[in-house]
Amino acid sequence: MVAELKSSLNCPVLCTLQGEDTFLDALPEANRQEAWGVLKKRARDIDAFIAPSRYFGELMQSRLGFHADRLYVVPNGIPVGGYQRSKLPDDPAVLGFFARMCEAKGLPLLVDAYIELKKLPNYQAMRLMVGGGMGPSDEPVVEALKTKLNQAGCLDDVTWHPNLDRQEKLEFFSKLTVFSVPALYGETYGLYLLEAMAAGVSRDTAAARRFS
Repeated sequence: MVAELKSSLNCPVLCTLQGEDTFLDALPEANRQEAWGVLKKRARDIDAFIAPSRYFGELMQSRLGFHADRLYVVPNGIPVGGYQRSKLPDDPAVLGFFARMCEAKGLPLLVDAYIELKKLPNYQAMRLMVGGGMGPSDEPVVEALKTKLNQAGCLDDVTWHPNLDRQEKLEFFSKLTVFSVPALYGETYGLYLLEAMAAGVSRDTAAARRFS
């Protein structure tokens, strides 16, 4: 579309980058190579690229072959209104995960770590809250994790919160002590980190010390 827009409007065209690599890399091999080839060719027509992080901008620069002076980094932001703490100092510690409920975001890894933590005296009261997007392709992963947690005797201490609206998400983050999304690939923008910090999770040090 870029060449046509420039020809018709006689103006610069900018393109935002928001995690396209994972989608394209998931295509079948033949389609993947063709798609990347087309993008690399069409990228020559784009005047500038806007990425939400230096990491992702440089990744796409290397894959599309455009010059560094055409890359601009504009970090994403979130509206911080409504984030608050509802956890009391004496409440049991809560480990939180909020991202797509899939292997790539590291949910199975976090569940394995949680099961190991629950074996230690200082962590036996810790709960786990899992939130985020869950589509049909993610359901088998979640069901397998529930089975693993049940076998480890931890299932009753874990709650699942798929596909929350904004108000439900605000309530979710307000209850956390510690937050972890151990993604298995480079993160494009990591909005969930901003959400956790906006909710003051990183400042909940008193409860964290009790479980250290």
